[in-house]
Amino acid sequence: MQGPDRSPTLLIIGASVRSAIESAKRANVCARGADLFADVDAVQQASVTRVTNYPGGFLPVVRSVAPAAVVYTGGLENYPELIAEISQSTLIWGNSAAVLRAVRSPENLVQAWTEDQVQHPAILRSPPTDPNRRWLQKSVTSTAGTGVRDWQPGSPVPEDCYLQQFIPGRSCAALYVAAQGRCQLLGVTEQLVDRSWTGAPRFGYAGSIGPLSLEPSIATQCVRIGDCLAARFPLRGLFGVDVIVQEDHVYPVEVNPRYTASVEVWERATGVAALEWHQRACQETTDGVPFTLPDRPLSGATSNVPPQRFGKAILFADRPCPVSSELVALLASQQLADGQSAFSDIPHPGQLIQTGHPVTTVWAQGPSVNEVEALLAQRVAELRQRLADDHSVAND
Repeated sequence: MQGPDRSPTLLIIGASVRSAIESAKRANVCARGADLFADVDAVQQASVTRVTNYPGGFLPVVRSVAPAAVVYTGGLENYPELIAEISQSTLIWGNSAAVLRAVRSPENLVQAWTEDQVQHPAILRSPPTDPNRRWLQKSVTSTAGTGVRDWQPGSPVPEDCYLQQFIPGRSCAALYVAAQGRCQLLGVTEQLVDRSWTGAPRFGYAGSIGPLSLEPSIATQCVRIGDCLAARFPLRGLFGVDVIVQEDHVYPVEVNPRYTASVEVWERATGVAALEWHQRACQETTDGVPFTLPDRPLSGATSNVPPQRFGKAILFADRPCPVSSELVALLASQQLADGQSAFSDIPHPGQLIQTGHPVTTVWAQGPSVNEVEALLAQRVAELRQRLADDHSVAND
């Protein structure tokens, strides 16, 4: 990898790019960013432009920066037209617009799962004949759990939605890197979904904990899911699959064909710069040498999983939250036992964060998933009380 002074400029775009900016820094890649927040800790590490017109506001930034390459993060997989327009003049480190259209089609995914004998939930575009089975109504542009709700029997299915069979179990995310029709499973994290203490909507994504130690049968199924996607669509670079783990079965429920929210959890635990693999996978060669996929350090064997679990939880505002300079200083100064930051996505002083919007990301580490979640819940509660106190002072 070239040092920052010699690297071409990479532009990272998406709803929030702070974590990908940090990944680029780990990979020794010179990066800039554009997102909806331009948080304090993002702009401390790189030049980040705040975009107010989403997603159309990214195109002028791309044209202005004229980067050597663009990486897109969460949400932009639902705008293949934008990715296609950017790719006319700029190299994309990621999946093409055509791949996005194909892999984000529920029907295409079900066909692939069926032909490769991957167990999966059923989908429907019209109301089911059996009203007793539980179904989720999902928007075709769902991301991070937005646009998902329980389908009410007897109600129509909107044209831009579909029904997916509800599968009870543990909500997890599998992380992969793909190249040339092949992929490797990097690791699996548990997703914080339906955690009321975060303030997130019921089906909304509110964080991740991992990496998980997997039973061999679970790891094998996760590998099979990734291999199916990489070969059939084909994906390249980092991508994720939301899965439900039910006893000894794994059910894929959504594909995220880009850098995902769980990447940084895995990076903190392993110390590996995932964006370096993403870059090499998308370029396919480095100095004329074909890219070879990395070994599987976290494919499920207990001996290969780091002893510490890392977790992050997104704190959503339960009331209007004024952001004071003292709060920002507090968040920026806190560290975990390993010296990494205890808070991420830090807002700017003077902001007023509205009810239901994300305030910040809270981190914890520990020897088990349950202990990490307990720490996260405790720290979120403490910070929420601090925000309530600040709100009271502001209204006095």
